Amino acid sequence: MIDLLQELSEAVHIALKGRKMEDLSSQIAMGADGTPTQEIDKIAENAILECLEKHGNPLNVLSEEAGIIDNGAENTLVIDPVDGTFNALVGIPFYSVSLAVGKQSLSDVQFGLIRDLVHGAVYIAEKGKGAYMDGQRLKTKDYDPGKTVFLVYLGESASPMSFEIASKARRTRNYGAASLELAMVASGVADLYMVDAEPMIRLVDLAAGVLLLREAGGEIYNTDGDVLDMKFGPRERSNFIAVGDKKVLEGIV
Repeated sequence: MIDLLQELSEAVHIALKGRKMEDLSSQIAMGADGTPTQEIDKIAENAILECLEKHGNPLNVLSEEAGIIDNGAENTLVIDPVDGTFNALVGIPFYSVSLAVGKQSLSDVQFGLIRDLVHGAVYIAEKGKGAYMDGQRLKTKDYDPGKTVFLVYLGESASPMSFEIASKARRTRNYGAASLELAMVASGVADLYMVDAEPMIRLVDLAAGVLLLREAGGEIYNTDGDVLDMKFGPRERSNFIAVGDKKVLEGIV
């Protein structure tokens, strides 16, 4: 399965390689999740679907653009063809393709792959077998209150709690691609990643990154403090707090 996910991510890389991003910014449709589909998203999604078809469509598909495609399979491929579309189109070098395989919800995702489409790093996770970046085992960092790095969304729709949490970190950043920011927590680069805003983050943005984080030793919660689970669906969204070390939560209360 990991080999298939690698091939799908490579298909996206090839489809976008050498293209001028400013030429891919046209809004061409509304996605199944109710948000606009840019040309770059559709090109990336088509590359994945065409590659999957070559393999006989062994998985159902859940994608932000196409919605649910029932291929009669037991497992479902959850796709964010380009996570960080805005970044890609305005020239911020931080966006990815995110792929996860599970049955019905975040809790049963078995495989995840995130490919940094700018720098080429590949993050892989298999449930019960750990998380890796380019073959190197990932582990979240231990909480050190004097060296905290928080990733917190602080845009116009951010909640007051977001600013409160951000102010408790030694350093606060936000980069605009959920899968890669979860990978930063999984890698021990950051202690916490939080989004508390409207609209909330989509399931397709989170599926691979959540498995990666959990396999690296971290956890993700909804803003009520419960371990996050989300059913597979094109319109499923949630706010969340992801941490590498549960002691981080004690430090921000």
